[in-house]
Amino acid sequence: MEQRSHGPPCLADRFFLKKVRWQISILAHIGFAISFAIRSNFGVAKNRMISNFTDAWGDHHEPEFSWTPTELGMMESSFFYGYAASQIPAGLLAAKFAPNKLFCLGVAIASILNVFVAFALQYHPYTDVVVMLTTVPWKTILLSPPVWAIVICNFSRSWTFFLLLSNQLTYMKDVLHLDIRHSGMISALPQFTMTIVVLISGQMADWLRSTGKMNTGPVRKMFNTLGFNVNHFDIAPRYASILMGFSNGFGALAGIGNFVTQHLTANNPSGWKYCFLLAMSIDVFGIIFFLIFGQGEVQLRWYATCRQEGERQKEQMMNHR
Repeated sequence: MEQRSHGPPCLADRFFLKKVRWQISILAHIGFAISFAIRSNFGVAKNRMISNFTDAWGDHHEPEFSWTPTELGMMESSFFYGYAASQIPAGLLAAKFAPNKLFCLGVAIASILNVFVAFALQYHPYTDVVVMLTTVPWKTILLSPPVWAIVICNFSRSWTFFLLLSNQLTYMKDVLHLDIRHSGMISALPQFTMTIVVLISGQMADWLRSTGKMNTGPVRKMFNTLGFNVNHFDIAPRYASILMGFSNGFGALAGIGNFVTQHLTANNPSGWKYCFLLAMSIDVFGIIFFLIFGQGEVQLRWYATCRQEGERQKEQMMNHR
């Protein structure tokens, strides 16, 4: 009888890129990198559009546009109008179709449309018809304190994130008087730090849960300021995509912070102090609300409500035959 060799696996079998989960992670990373670049490119480009500057070849350029602070704030917030409107439909579609295909299609369409921004500074996306899923317990979700803990936390985080994303270079130029041509590393420092912290904290949170040292709820509350998005899966795995769209929709409303920032800082560099104090107050409120109402356990009554609704609809269909 032929015996199989049980020697050590070859190097090719150990190579991590051969594993599907690593391939998915890398592709998702590239997709998110493209998405964040699309989101932040106007905040970088606006300084060249409205200010005098000298390029690397010594050529002097005059301002191309003369926007008022109100107009500039509206354009900086325009991305988030479509972002907020698309979140709930996107969550519903993700619950119905393959998420990987939707993600790929969304990034591809956004990338193609972003090319036209160079030629037309305003673009208004078509608002898709909301696809309603009759088995989603909307009333229970909307009355759930853990859901609103995520929503408020998302809004709080987004307020500060959008503030830095759209106005960091302007603050460095107008207040710190740094030359943005030579301060690329400084401007990228918050995002670089976030990347390192996310990788470390994610592994640490999973280790605390897998070893039983802490339950899911306390882990999520402790790591709330490091990442709360996974909490959608904790409280409702079946409706995670819908909850993500719902909370991201409210998070996108924080884009109005750009409008507020332009009014507070118009011809007044000291107004930046109030911008940061406002952001700090919103963040502290979000943290306290999540610590009080946030949960880490599955909300079982949602599934019971969904099952009862499904049985009721099935019975109605049978009666109409």
